[in-house]
Amino acid sequence: MTTLIKGGWLVFLSDFSLAHIKKLHEITGSGGWCFPATSGKAPLDAKAMAKQLGDWQTQFKERRDLRARCNVNSLVLAQGRNGAWTPYDITRTGAAMMQEFGITPDVIDRCQNHMLPGSKVRRHYLLYDFAKEKLDALQLLGRRPQEISETSMTDHANMVPVSQVQNEWALQRRRMSCAAC
Repeated sequence: MTTLIKGGWLVFLSDFSLAHIKKLHEITGSGGWCFPATSGKAPLDAKAMAKQLGDWQTQFKERRDLRARCNVNSLVLAQGRNGAWTPYDITRTGAAMMQEFGITPDVIDRCQNHMLPGSKVRRHYLLYDFAKEKLDALQLLGRRPQEISETSMTDHANMVPVSQVQNEWALQRRRMSCAAC
């Protein structure tokens, strides 16, 4: 991953996010990546992830289905009224939600690892890392998906159970492996 800030970057996760990252790591194996590349020796390329999201939203693609790729619409949101979404949309939505919760723009920028505006002198002398503020902001943000996941499915007509997406994914993987035979 490339960052805008030189040096190390401490990433805070909400309790909700950490629990799901741990589950994901159990699924992907014992390597150092939650989203490993096929080799397992490096992370999945960000472009590959975006392509895979697109493969799960094929109604927006003006192309025929591609061989050895998932070609379904399981990740289409709001019946497609807003078009396809990308990983960047998750970042933007999180920032908008933090703003709605009253978190200051400076803390939101720091949570997103953005280079802060201002003179080089300010960046050189003002070294406080806002760790507590970032942790508090991300915990607050993490409560929202937790609330959604605990809400009854009948209250959210647009939501698809994770088990349904997993079943569609498994079926698509079987089709892809059969096509390769």
